[in-house]
Amino acid sequence: MNVPSLGFDEAVTQLDTCELQHLILGMVKSTEPAYHFQLFLSPDASRVVACLGVSRNQWEHVARTTPT
Repeated sequence: MNVPSLGFDEAVTQLDTCELQHLILGMVKSTEPAYHFQLFLSPDASRVVACLGVSRNQWEHVARTTPT
């Protein structure tokens, strides 16, 4: 499955090196472009540690066409 993404490699690196035990997860859905952004916030929510985006158009297409 090849789903277009933004910042995936950078987010993995940032998460690997952040040295935080806990993170808060956040999510943003944008309409143009149609992306789902996953945010990784510091425990006090004062900074974004990492962020990655995944194309919703491609992901929704895969979800609709994948047999269950």
